[in-house]
Amino acid sequence: SVDAFPDAIFDGEVTEIRLQPQVLQNVVTYTVIIDAPNPSLQLMPGMTASITAYVDERRDVLLLPGKALRFKPDRAALQEYRASLPDSLRRNPAAGRGDGRSRRRAGGGEDGGRADVTRVWIKDGVALRPRRVRLGLSDGVSTEVLEGLDEGMEVITGMSRGSETTAEKVSGNDAAQRSPFMPQRPGRRRR
Repeated sequence: SVDAFPDAIFDGEVTEIRLQPQVLQNVVTYTVIIDAPNPSLQLMPGMTASITAYVDERRDVLLLPGKALRFKPDRAALQEYRASLPDSLRRNPAAGRGDGRSRRRAGGGEDGGRADVTRVWIKDGVALRPRRVRLGLSDGVSTEVLEGLDEGMEVITGMSRGSETTAEKVSGNDAAQRSPFMPQRPGRRRR
């Protein structure tokens, strides 16, 4: 879009990114050539434009909140969590799988050098468990889940003293919160 015609949307395609930088007041910029049809000759050289460049887009995917990818419980927090559970759950081996053994089994995000495989923590009843997931695209707020989670599963995004955990459900992309810094594609409304 251009300031001179605020209601008009011009579509184009990036055809060239020039590698010669231009430095002005310690800001480095690169010239980008965009092929945008201009049959009515509204676009003129030197106009100020706001541009959104789409590199890739996915529809109907599971989205994982970015906070779940950054959450890493420490051993003391897991022990405190386990201690806060009732005795009947503390004795149940399935309730306490937050120890170092399961952490090593889960791989910790390194699967033969594949950067798209990582571990998140899920809430399974009252138990916290590590879960290996394979990730796809990210918009900076949410990340596409390719394998390892199902819609509606609770992933841990934070932990405080005792049994208090913060969890969010894995959701389809229609229910996801969008980044306020990510512009909306022209002609589509946010839900």
